[in-house]
Amino acid sequence: MRQSFFFLGLAIVLSLGSCKMSSSDFTGLTKSGYPYTIHDDKPGDTPKVGDKVRFFETIRINSDSIIFSQEMTVVLPEETQVASPPPANYELLFLLSAGDTASVYVFDTLLTRIPNLTLKPTDTLIYDVGFKEIVLSKEDLDKQMEDSQAKEEIIKTRVNEATQKYLAGQLNDILITTPSGLKYVINEKGSGKMPAPGQTLAVHYYGTLMDGTMFDNSYKRGEPFEFPLGGGRVIPGWDEGLGYVSEGGSATLFLPYALAYGEAGSPPTIPPKADLVFYVELVAIK
Repeated sequence: MRQSFFFLGLAIVLSLGSCKMSSSDFTGLTKSGYPYTIHDDKPGDTPKVGDKVRFFETIRINSDSIIFSQEMTVVLPEETQVASPPPANYELLFLLSAGDTASVYVFDTLLTRIPNLTLKPTDTLIYDVGFKEIVLSKEDLDKQMEDSQAKEEIIKTRVNEATQKYLAGQLNDILITTPSGLKYVINEKGSGKMPAPGQTLAVHYYGTLMDGTMFDNSYKRGEPFEFPLGGGRVIPGWDEGLGYVSEGGSATLFLPYALAYGEAGSPPTIPPKADLVFYVELVAIK
């Protein structure tokens, strides 16, 4: 998912019964007229467009039919990047600070604002939000993007040099080969712990074909990729290879196609039976 489109994705198709409240039950109305109630109101800064935020959200039909419940980390998009008028949960987030809990309600004529949603006129759609934190401000995110993109060119050079040495057999004295066929070199030893299966890893990466063609990298996006180690959410070479890198460290992984995208590849960027090279940097274990 790209985070800026998260709020569009919540307008899912539902066919689900009534809970009407008086104006005295509400703390106020959002800019677009959605009534909301703040249950816990803590002091602190509220987020702005471009900030990265973490929150827990539950969506209910009436008081008891839960249709969605999940913790999320998203970058708050511009109003032009979400539905028009903005979804109720989008506007609510700008009113909250760390530790706040709140609910926003959609009923009566407000229900018609939500596309592809089938509800009875007597229904109420309720978003319950627990705001965790502003993870990074827009300014910090911009600086992170700038630093990351500057590093991209350095990593590109490192990967190309490592690949040429690998193909020439010049890495054999430091190359480690595992029973699966994975080959890797530890570039920098991190000062943190080794990851364990099930832990979520934040990883910066730069991936190329054996001829040096880059097909994807996280540095250009300015933020690491996160995944649970050993959960089968990534290619096998990653699930194995990242297990050898300590937190804060980096490695170059040389993956036979069986540990990458297999015989089929991943068209159009990765051909069939393509061996791959990944520079991986274990930024954090969460």
